Amino acid sequence: MTTTIEVTVRSWDCDSMPDRAKVRVAAYLPSNYSVARAWVMGDGNVAVLVEGEDNAGWTAEGYVIPRLASGLYTAKIVEEAA
Repeated sequence: MTTTIEVTVRSWDCDSMPDRAKVRVAAYLPSNYSVARAWVMGDGNVAVLVEGEDNAGWTAEGYVIPRLASGLYTAKIVEEAA
């Protein structure tokens, strides 16, 4: 099952630069998840789209989202596809 997660990176943490936000988010991801793309939102924050497949306990809800939260990044699952 492929899971898509949307992560919000505050403008103060990435200077509203999508490439910088992608690098920061990627540092929190296990190898079965990766950054797909990033864009600047209207409020200056950056949204980062992460995609991956749950594997051997490395799940979106059980590992990826809590790990991102440890870095003060808010994240939510936006799509799950079989």
